[in-house]
Amino acid sequence: CHFEKCTLRPKNAGRLVFVDCVLEKCDVSGAVFQKATFQRVRFRQCRMTGVQFSQSPMMNMAFEGCLLDLSSFTEIKAQHLIFSDCVMKECSFFQFRWQDWIVRSCNLTGMEIHETSLKGLNETSCHVEGWTVDLRDVRGMIVTQEQALGLCSLLGLIIQ
Repeated sequence: CHFEKCTLRPKNAGRLVFVDCVLEKCDVSGAVFQKATFQRVRFRQCRMTGVQFSQSPMMNMAFEGCLLDLSSFTEIKAQHLIFSDCVMKECSFFQFRWQDWIVRSCNLTGMEIHETSLKGLNETSCHVEGWTVDLRDVRGMIVTQEQALGLCSLLGLIIQ
């Protein structure tokens, strides 16, 4: 299926299954996808402010140029997931289990991350600041020197 310039706002999308779909320039803001399944799904330039993904398996999925501010990913199992050129300000990830997760050129300002290991995740091309995260979750994350200085605030350090 290819959806273009559609508005999709399910409030209870439980048990919906999306397979081999492309959603392009769609408005999905405020949608609630609880226990929905996503397999080989691509969101391109979609408005997704406040979208809630909960207990949804995600396999071979891509978000490209999407606005994902205030979105949440809760109790997700993901394989082969890509976020590219997305604005993800104040997104939250809680118990997000992943294999092969790529984040490229995204604005990740103010993210909340809980019980989600970022070990091995390369964030060097992203804007990273103002995170709320447990130090255990950021161990092994790949960042630039500048990003590392910004993340020092998690340790309570004040850099002059």
